[in-house]
Amino acid sequence: MFLRIWCLCICKLGLLCIALLALGQFVFNTEPWTTLGTVASALLVLLGISGAISGIWFFVLKKPVACPLCSTIGNLVHLSQYDVGLECQTCGLVHVNTPTGFRFKVAPLGSIEE
Repeated sequence: MFLRIWCLCICKLGLLCIALLALGQFVFNTEPWTTLGTVASALLVLLGISGAISGIWFFVLKKPVACPLCSTIGNLVHLSQYDVGLECQTCGLVHVNTPTGFRFKVAPLGSIEE
């Protein structure tokens, strides 16, 4: 459940916050937009802190996470700068491109170069 919520929802919320911050602080310099930009920047800081904590939790401490497709416990792997994958013994390598992907992709284990 964590991987589904983080990759498919929260990462997109972070991109939306960046866009609202840019609009509120740099494009429209009126009161409702600057307030919206300030709220977006506060939310972006919270998302960054939670991302750092979860990164330490899953990648440094190597805590297992459940597969979003079959709920089997597996380990997260870092495939590229924007791609996080889960090594599931049942499904294979489950991954998603976090900024742009809206679906999980499944590949056989060992098929994607790290």
